[in-house]
Amino acid sequence: MNSSSRTGFSASKTGAFVVAMAISLAIISVAGAVPWMFQPTGEPHSLSNNYCELQDYGYNYYHDGIDVIKPTGGVPVYSVSDGVMTHETPGTMYGGLMIGDEYAAGAEGWLYWHMPNSTYPFNVGDRIMEGDY
Repeated sequence: MNSSSRTGFSASKTGAFVVAMAISLAIISVAGAVPWMFQPTGEPHSLSNNYCELQDYGYNYYHDGIDVIKPTGGVPVYSVSDGVMTHETPGTMYGGLMIGDEYAAGAEGWLYWHMPNSTYPFNVGDRIMEGDY
């Protein structure tokens, strides 16, 4: 089995860590061309839990994404790319969806995480366009 390892941490190349890592790297590499996922799009937004930041919530692990802090008050979250919803994970803290990005070279898609499933109207298989929410 192929695996990647960093400081004693291993993950299968077919595992969620590597998929999320590929997505995160795609986000980083095209960040200048990607719109914000919520309004106001012309202003900076706070980031937290950076990619590969060592986390300690009772156990140590490397964070496999970048968390963009959404403004409070029912602000809609927009799709940053055209694609098809390929996955959905139930839950309120770690629930969310993945949109397969047809245009990001070498990328799997975009993860929208930490979103309760009741906050978006999409289902697996739905075609989603940039700007949909």
